[in-house]
Amino acid sequence: MRAAIIKALGLKLVKDLALSLLMAQSFRLRAGRAFRPEAFWLRAVTVAKAAALLAGAARPCAGKALGRRPKNAANAEGAAQAYLGGLLHQLGIAALAHLAPEEMDQVLLEVAARQGASLASLEEARFGMSHQSTGVLLARKWHLPEEVISVIGHYHDPDYDGHHGKLVSVVHAACLLHEALEQGETTMQFHEHSTSRWPELGLDAERVGGVLSGLRQEQEGLRLMAAAMSGAEP
Repeated sequence: MRAAIIKALGLKLVKDLALSLLMAQSFRLRAGRAFRPEAFWLRAVTVAKAAALLAGAARPCAGKALGRRPKNAANAEGAAQAYLGGLLHQLGIAALAHLAPEEMDQVLLEVAARQGASLASLEEARFGMSHQSTGVLLARKWHLPEEVISVIGHYHDPDYDGHHGKLVSVVHAACLLHEALEQGETTMQFHEHSTSRWPELGLDAERVGGVLSGLRQEQEGLRLMAAAMSGAEP
């Protein structure tokens, strides 16, 4: 049976699905007025997939930053790092929604009601720490790789240039791609507010456009994965 599943779906997809389901099983997330588990998991798997595709689309010159093997930016190690970073980039939100669902839901309602309100600031006011800080603490407790910890702590900052900065920028760009999909944006519209570090990452509008097109083609599969992770009926 195991061999048949791998043959039908492909080894990479099976590994991605297994990793995603393992993460989902670590938390019990319930829907609130603002928090929707399926939407949370859809963002997680979409950003993960986008980050892996961006790492694969990058020119070879970016390989040194994305993986351990500088000869090829599309190597499996770089894509795996990007996927894991994308999957876990909002680990802290899952933790807060698991531990304090009503309070986290209220924070999200406040963000929606107050235009321009900072999610991190409202989290700090209510919990004493942001979801980025919460995620970093949990990631260290789980002994996750330092690259992933950097992503969790800084994925929201387009100007971050610290440890593993290029991987952080890849995941940041993947977050923008997720937003572009949600809003139905074209490649050119996305390009207008995308990261200024594309050249440094070995990316350009054509390569990112290809990734965006690929994500559109995989949206249904990503929705099914998110539904499985949230326990919802697909």
